[in-house]
This record gives sequence, C-alpha cells and structure tokens, in this order.
Amino acid sequence: SRLSNNSREQKPPNWNFKDYFYRFQSSKNFWTYLGFMDKVYGIRHPDHSAFNKNGGRTGFGLDQNDQTHGLILQYDEKKYDLSAHIFLGNLSQDSDLRQKGFTLRGEYFFNQTLSIGGSHWQSSNDYLKMSRSALHSRVVFAKGKSIFAELGLREDSPKAAGSATKLGAYTYIQSMINLVRGYNFFTVYQVYKDELKESGTTRNRLGLGLLSFPWAKTEFRTEIINERTTAIEQTSPDSWLGQIQLHTSW
Repeated sequence: SRLSNNSREQKPPNWNFKDYFYRFQSSKNFWTYLGFMDKVYGIRHPDHSAFNKNGGRTGFGLDQNDQTHGLILQYDEKKYDLSAHIFLGNLSQDSDLRQKGFTLRGEYFFNQTLSIGGSHWQSSNDYLKMSRSALHSRVVFAKGKSIFAELGLREDSPKAAGSATKLGAYTYIQSMINLVRGYNFFTVYQVYKDELKESGTTRNRLGLGLLSFPWAKTEFRTEIINERTTAIEQTSPDSWLGQIQLHTSW
C-alpha cells in the first residue's frame, strides 16, 4: 500500500493477496464481512487511473493495493443500503504505517432508476491523518443508458511538527450508452484540485472509450484521455493518453 506524506515507506512483499474474507448472512437484510478487503467508500468502479482511486499518483488511498484488514457490517433492503467498515490497516505492514479507522456509507434508492448517497472515511497512522467525504448518485435514463457521479473532499494532515494540512476536492462523472449487447460507449469527466487555496493545482480530464465484455468473466476497457493542468504560477500544455485495462475473474 502506498501512503502519501509518510516519513518512510515499507518495501512491498513479493507475494500478496488482493482480498480474502468470510461473509455471514445473519438475516435476510444483514451481512457481516471479516477479513482483508477494499475500504467501503463512494461508488465502486474498476478504473484504476481515476483521481479517486490513486490515479495520477494522488495518494487517495483506494488503489488496487490499498486493501485493509477489518470488519464490515451491511444492512441492505429495497430502499436502503447502509454499511460501516472498521479496519486495522494492512497487517503485513509495519504497525506505524497501518492506517486504522472507519468508513461509513449509505445509499437511498428512490426507484430502480435513481439513487443518492454519501460516504465518510476517517483514519490515521503514526505519520498521517486521512479524512474523505463524498456525495454520490446513480441515474438510469433508459435501457442501456446511465450516469453516475461522485463529488468529494479529501483532507490529509501530516503529524510531523510544522507540516500543513492539505484540503482538496475531486469530481468523477461517468456516462454510459449501450451500443450492442456486451459493448458500451462511455465518457468520463474528472476534476482534481490538490488544495482549495488559490495556490492549488487543478487537473481536468476528459475521457472517451469503449467498455466491453467479450467473454464470460472478462472486462476490456479502452480509453483516450485529454488532461489539462492549471496553476497560478504555471499552466501545462494539454496531454493525451491512451490506455487499456483488462479485468478477469475465475
């Protein structure tokens, strides 16, 4: 796990499990998870290049190697989905590096086409206190057409004497249009501001791509991204990026 603003970093292990957990259903609507899992926060999506997934080295804390040992309690019914996650950090790390804390996530379903929710995350280790808060929503417009959005704040407070707290903000919006069965055209718009002060740097991304499921348990994502970075002292020229992501399971 990469943790920003630490006074040191631990070399990652040669072998590492992505997740392992025990799930127990004690009633029709109540679930308990115990093990090594992703943190419960925001809208879950597989785009590892996103700003709210550590994309662009933002140090957000939800990247593909940021799982944590802990306990999740989930209450899920027709109108509500509520979760609480208490975690102790990655126990394969040294104790001073482990981010320990909790997350809360709730979502309300108005009907089958609209939901709105919120998330909060609070954790810390010996070097850094992390806080994240977000509002998120998912909307279905018609068969095969949808949009979801997540808007949030992030606060990182280093514990070293004289270190300043950073308060930033981010936006992630993705729309999807089904072309034919298993193939979807999507657009993604993202904004990331590392500090809300006037001196902060703002990064804007617009992506266009194809999300397909060519075989069972296989997801293939191709995307072209335009990124523009602006700051008080300097504005960088637009950059273009082509990327491919492949996700499989068995």
